[in-house]
Amino acid sequence: MRVWVLRIAILGALALVLWGYGPRAWARVAARLGVSTPRISVDLDKVGLERAPEWLRSDPVLVRAVLYELSPSLRGRIDHGDEATAERLARQLEQLAWVRAVQVRREHPARFQLAFDLERPVLEVVATGPIAGRVASVLVTATGHCLPKAPGDGPSALPRCPLHDGPQDGMLPLWLPGRPHPDPRVVAAAGVAQEWRDKLAPQVPDAPALCEVDAGNLGYRLFADRRTAEVRVGLRRPDGVVARFDYGHPPDQPLPRVDIADKVRVLRAILQQHPRLAGVDSGDLRFVNLWQSWLRPQMVKK
Repeated sequence: MRVWVLRIAILGALALVLWGYGPRAWARVAARLGVSTPRISVDLDKVGLERAPEWLRSDPVLVRAVLYELSPSLRGRIDHGDEATAERLARQLEQLAWVRAVQVRREHPARFQLAFDLERPVLEVVATGPIAGRVASVLVTATGHCLPKAPGDGPSALPRCPLHDGPQDGMLPLWLPGRPHPDPRVVAAAGVAQEWRDKLAPQVPDAPALCEVDAGNLGYRLFADRRTAEVRVGLRRPDGVVARFDYGHPPDQPLPRVDIADKVRVLRAILQQHPRLAGVDSGDLRFVNLWQSWLRPQMVKK
């Protein structure tokens, strides 16, 4: 469920009267008192979150990111009954990177309900190494489209995708809100993050939290040996340390991939031997019969 709802309500002492007696109440009262009918309007600055999907509500960084992008459009007032302006507001909001679609519902007597179909991020892209601090972190959807964060905000609860350099030597991975990320490694990592969330993790009881997807070897950029994995995933251990596993090729690639069912079998077997990955430093999810040979124990400091 992606729907996120804001209720925009009028202000003023007569709101309760209007609610109880209908939108014509003002006209009737004004006629008896011999005064002109005021213009009743909706204050766009006064909004309230009515309901939201769990993935949004559970992460304050995502909530702030959505509100930061929406807030410039939710200013001023709309006259009660001005459907055309309300529809223009909806179409304006649909131009934002976070918003897929908006439905406007006018409620009795002078309220609007905006139902948002939001884009859902799967990764946070973080610049590290030589470009650390030179490129702002950005959230990306399963298709690699960029969703901005609120400036200066901390990390989200999403898995991170580290980038140590640009898509090409000497280039920074610059991005634009609402557009695909220019680095193909990010797009590949986003596909893996969605695959893990929707297909692999639901089949593994007590699956460790996915906290990192590293597609730095995409196209065998780092290691020419085709036996190496293009993508690695980081899974959090009980002690907070990240255990890293070779994952293989990303989705939507022409090269043959290890089936998800096989990766599920390997991860289940590892967790049966090492509950919650306790004591595991790294491994490989691609080999159903040889996974024990690739499992590396946690290094113990003396």
